[in-house]
Amino acid sequence: MKMRIHRTSSKLQQLIALAGLLICVIVGSIRLSYERYYTWAEISDGGVSQASSTKDRINRLLLAITKADEPVPGGQANLVTLRTSGRQQISVLVVEGDLQDSTIDPSITWKNILGTDRGYKALLLNSVDEMHRNNGGISEHIAKGCEFPALTGEPVQIGDLDITQCRGPYRKEFGIDLIASAAIVVWTSYGEKNPCEIPIEAPESDQAYSECIAPQIRKALKKLFDNLRARPKDETLHTFVLPAIGTGLGHASKEDFYQALKGQLLAELQVTDDKNVLPENIVLQVWRSEDPERWIASRQAIANAISELHDEWITQDHKSSSVEKLAGFVGVSGMLFTIVLSLLVGLRIPHGFASEYRLLTSGPILLVLLGWGLASFGLYDGIQQFVFWLTSYSSSKEQIICGAVGVLACGVLFRAKSAFDEKKFQRPSLDLEE
Repeated sequence: MKMRIHRTSSKLQQLIALAGLLICVIVGSIRLSYERYYTWAEISDGGVSQASSTKDRINRLLLAITKADEPVPGGQANLVTLRTSGRQQISVLVVEGDLQDSTIDPSITWKNILGTDRGYKALLLNSVDEMHRNNGGISEHIAKGCEFPALTGEPVQIGDLDITQCRGPYRKEFGIDLIASAAIVVWTSYGEKNPCEIPIEAPESDQAYSECIAPQIRKALKKLFDNLRARPKDETLHTFVLPAIGTGLGHASKEDFYQALKGQLLAELQVTDDKNVLPENIVLQVWRSEDPERWIASRQAIANAISELHDEWITQDHKSSSVEKLAGFVGVSGMLFTIVLSLLVGLRIPHGFASEYRLLTSGPILLVLLGWGLASFGLYDGIQQFVFWLTSYSSSKEQIICGAVGVLACGVLFRAKSAFDEKKFQRPSLDLEE
């Protein structure tokens, strides 16, 4: 009778343990999926939530600010909200603005976007030549708006970027604190870097010149963030205003600029701690007076780049501690669930795991599993760090596997301890003959 009661109690404990572990696996998996996919990036609704794809939704958001094949004055669309690996929230917007000598039209819209009344500071990206001359396109207006002088000393090289103070009406009226000047279109060779020498006056050379300019855009965007990291940490920028530099006189395609921006943002989203210099808002500035064909190209390039940014960021394995711990928790819980399930249904036990099964059947299973789980989770951390040291990469799937291996490794340690306790490692005594 006592044996039957003991077996019934043991089965009940096994069922309770199995249910508890199943709940841990389900809750952990749901939470892990939520952490990896739903909090990292979100497309703005904007009434287009029924669109079939990310790109389609962004296209519809851009079409909502389009009239007669050009962006409406002051039109704005909040495209995507991103969260960095350090959980900082970033919004990417498209805003139409006419950059003039002393104002940005419509001024009310831009003051609101830039948070001028709240004392927020912004950075404005600009394209210059090797002497920081701004004598064409919106660059000329930016130079006057920030009272940005040309260089009088040594010229800069193609792809270089300098960050200086904005001191003109743009600063007073809109809170634009810094201007980032990227040398994209240069005319004379200085130093080691040669300019793109294909004459842009020849229409047939546009494609070749564009291909020459595109890498310089990527270099300039990288230097933008590198230079900001080197600046004093007490500077807080709320907004970056990014015109599509290099796409005017540089003849680079809109796709070149926005793809370069996408690549740099993907890299910056992974930067954590005080090295992350991303602002709260990234504003992609567009212009109402561009040719309809160029606005169509801008819409397509923005939709391509931002949808890819969204999709790639939510599917990357963000190496934040919460995701790592969740993945390990799921791996440990899942392996313990498998062990208890096999015990409950009476599966054949491998000879090497007989000790663990005896421990589960002879002792209080709930306490045994609790201790086993805690020990396994500690081993998981070491195993996961070792795998990352070997491969420099550790995905959530690999972390789950590491958690499962931690459970099995814990069993190996248990058997080693048992063997040691039984003095199996003691050397037999030797009878020495006289």
